[in-house]
Amino acid sequence: MGERMSYFVEKREGKKKISYRVSIKVEQGGRTLHREAKTFPNYRDANAWGAGRDKELKKSLSDPEAFVELVKPVSRVTLGQVIQRYQEEYSTSYGRTIGKDLDLLGRSDLALIPVVNLKSSDIVGHIKRRVDGVRNGETERERTGKDWAFAPVSPATAANDLVRLQTVLDAAWASWDIPVPRDEIGKARLECRRRRLVGKSQERNVTATDEQLDQLVNYFRSMVRAEIPMADIVWFAVHSCRRQDEITQLRWNDNDAEKLTGVVPRLKDPSGARSNVAFRYTQEGWDIVQRQLKATGEERIFPYNGKSISSSFTRACKVLGITDLKFHDLRHTAVTRLFRRGYQVHEVPAFSLHRSWTTLKRYTNITPDQIELR
Repeated sequence: MGERMSYFVEKREGKKKISYRVSIKVEQGGRTLHREAKTFPNYRDANAWGAGRDKELKKSLSDPEAFVELVKPVSRVTLGQVIQRYQEEYSTSYGRTIGKDLDLLGRSDLALIPVVNLKSSDIVGHIKRRVDGVRNGETERERTGKDWAFAPVSPATAANDLVRLQTVLDAAWASWDIPVPRDEIGKARLECRRRRLVGKSQERNVTATDEQLDQLVNYFRSMVRAEIPMADIVWFAVHSCRRQDEITQLRWNDNDAEKLTGVVPRLKDPSGARSNVAFRYTQEGWDIVQRQLKATGEERIFPYNGKSISSSFTRACKVLGITDLKFHDLRHTAVTRLFRRGYQVHEVPAFSLHRSWTTLKRYTNITPDQIELR
């Protein structure tokens, strides 16, 4: 029937120890029937297990029921189960956006497929559905009790699914010894690029005008019963360069009145590590902070929910007829204003905490007459 089996031992050198990973693959008629892997502290045990398991599987191939029973624990692990385990073990290492992406992957039809059977065609099909936009059918209703709609997304957003999928399967391969068809993801990525289903995100270059800011601030000031001081928060974002979630994390005790500095707690760097990072306030930003009321037992300066801030901002823009403006654009606005005031490229990161010139240079497209004297 054209069965083919193979196992190989791979030496893996970590920072503190060496291990040996045994990978087993069973094929029939060009189709992968089964994969599995296991890690051992020494080569002798790894090779012995691989040889024994290889012999055991070969013997069972003549009896389909025996083969299924032998490989059942590994072959039935679905992508959805792997995603769920990843979320449980790695949730502190990623933010809300990645969490949402993983939730969506975990609810997709792709999640129902056993990891060992995952094919590039499955992944390409999922990406195409993301770009086209679909409503899942009976399978999804049976599994969750409700439909799950995929609204059409851009190729850049669809590309995020490939990144998340790669990350999750890498963890399954490296940490949990789950056999992962890593080559299938690479094949899927190539095909998605060929079909132009995925692509790089377009650089957003939107800043709020003075007129728009005045409209927003006047609108929020007219809402006398509002629990969130949105007028102050909008101006603070413009004068501090802080992101929405950073604003809600700032703490009173981290401020230094003499140096005019504050601290962004657990700011994420490109490597994924998080640390507390000091930043410089503008005078305007500092003044806004000083007029905030200190709530009893609350260490945060702006003790509000980031989602509520975003919703209030979006709702106000809709009421005022302001199109294509997001709260994050206020950060872009803030950095652009710093350059217009004459701050140099080596000075602006003290306020904005940008780490590279590549990111900052898109804010510097200004003319000499736009630079304010300091």
